[in-house]
Formats: sequence, C-alpha cells, structure tokens
Amino acid sequence: MCMDLSGSVLFIQARIAQKDEALTRYQNLLEQARSEMTEMQRHHSDEMQAVQQQLHQKNEAAFKKYRMAIKESLSRPDNPVVTNEQVVRYNISSMVFVLLLIFNFWYYL
Repeated sequence: MCMDLSGSVLFIQARIAQKDEALTRYQNLLEQARSEMTEMQRHHSDEMQAVQQQLHQKNEAAFKKYRMAIKESLSRPDNPVVTNEQVVRYNISSMVFVLLLIFNFWYYL
C-alpha cells in the first residue's frame, strides 16, 4: 500500500513538472508574440509616417503647380482669368490623385 502511494506521489510530481515546463514554454511563446507584435506596430507606424510625408509632398507640389498656373494665367493679358469651374475641376483631380495614392498603399499592405 505504501509503495502504491509513493508511486502515485511520484507520478503526480512528474505531471506537475510537465505542466510547469509547458507553462514556461507558453509564457516564452507569448513573450515572443508580444515582441513580434510590437515590432510590427513600429514598422507599420514608420510606413504610415512615410506615406503621410509622401502625400504631403505631393499635395504641396500640386498646390505650387496650381499657384504657378494661376500666376501665369494672370500675367498674360491675352489669357482669360481662371474660372471657378476650372478651379473646382483641378481640385477634384488633385483629390482623386491623393485618394488613389491612399488606396494603393492600403491595397498592397
């Protein structure tokens, strides 16, 4: 009877040791997953900042081009003044361009 109890105790201790090892392994995997997630978030943030900077630069370039076109149009006496319709059409085409850039960025993520 005593032998049977000591065998049971040894078996239970072995099972506890196995469970402790499994728990340690899972904790290590969880820490690794957290680390990878943090790295992915940092990488995503860096990409977003780069895309925002590109969009800002494209927007600035389009605005400068627009201003130059207006100045050229106003400086030439033979050309008519830019109409509101032309301004709206140009702004819409600029916005479509920016939206296409955003869509392409998200599509390829």
